[in-house]
Amino acid sequence: MKEINLTLQEGQEKVLPLIWTEGSEEINVNAALVGRGSRLTILGALFLANSDQVKLNINIYHVGEDTFSDTLIKSVLTDQAVGNFYGLVKIKKGAKNTNTYFREDALLLSKQAKAEAIPSLEIDENEVKAGHASTVGPVDSEQLFYLTSKGIGQIESKRLIVQGYFHSVLGLLPAKEQETLNTFLSKKFNI
Repeated sequence: MKEINLTLQEGQEKVLPLIWTEGSEEINVNAALVGRGSRLTILGALFLANSDQVKLNINIYHVGEDTFSDTLIKSVLTDQAVGNFYGLVKIKKGAKNTNTYFREDALLLSKQAKAEAIPSLEIDENEVKAGHASTVGPVDSEQLFYLTSKGIGQIESKRLIVQGYFHSVLGLLPAKEQETLNTFLSKKFNI
């Protein structure tokens, strides 16, 4: 089990990149935004293959006033991989003017791959802005058909779809993590 614990004090800002490309693990992220004006961004890009099983639990606690958190988790699953993605954002009483959004998306490249994405909010303060969303689904068959009808092979078509899928998180990642993910995708799709 991998544990990541963060406490952000007044005015602190943190970007937490989560890149996962191989193996099984349970990953727990616990973050407390206790100081006024603290800001947290969590960016995740996970690629699960073979029989990988990953359980990702993210818990964010807004305690201080004027805090901000934004979470974007994108996962791609193929073969018999299983991903369970859980997120909880708790806004404590007194955490006025909190602004938070939590999004988890999973793209299934095979019929045997399984994913569960469950974000949730617990709000004990009135003066806040909070939202969450999740999606789990297969590659759009129309996208795949369109690309293959243009003479692009199946593997290259899937690579383009996966690269486009990760695009929204890729551009936000720090340079080192961008390079790690791009290198992995190039090797995975033999390009």
